Amino acid sequence: MKKYFGLVVIMGLAVFLMVSCGGKKESDKTENAAPAAVAETQVKVEEKTEATPAGGDWRGLPIYPGAKLTEKISVSLPVTEELKDLEYRYFTTGDEVSRVADFYQKEIPKRGWVGSFMTSGDFAMGNYQKDEGKLVGVVFLDKIEGKTTIMLATGTRN
Repeated sequence: MKKYFGLVVIMGLAVFLMVSCGGKKESDKTENAAPAAVAETQVKVEEKTEATPAGGDWRGLPIYPGAKLTEKISVSLPVTEELKDLEYRYFTTGDEVSRVADFYQKEIPKRGWVGSFMTSGDFAMGNYQKDEGKLVGVVFLDKIEGKTTIMLATGTRN
């Protein structure tokens, strides 16, 4: 999983930025605004291996029953960025991507999230918002080395 870690983090950040740019209104932009000082981004990574309880959730996103938590990532972005408080959780399961995708397509809307989900073979992805677009959630599913990897990510819009 380590060889895919960087790619998945970059994809996750890209999706967050794509989702967040779509929600910005023209009236929210300030013309001729002076550039703000940019603070340094901090990333904290923890590797874990622990089973998750059935019916659990994390930051409002459901956790696939029986999936094992493998990593936790926190990203601290400056207040001047579109998103803040980015958090990622990586899980693995022996179940097929299609079965895990079905679970997320059914369970996420039950928790008040609105968005879309797409599946293509051994890859699936969902982009969601809730609380009037203030909270953003992303789900990535991928088959890696015979296991389904689940990446859950959330962040808040400034």
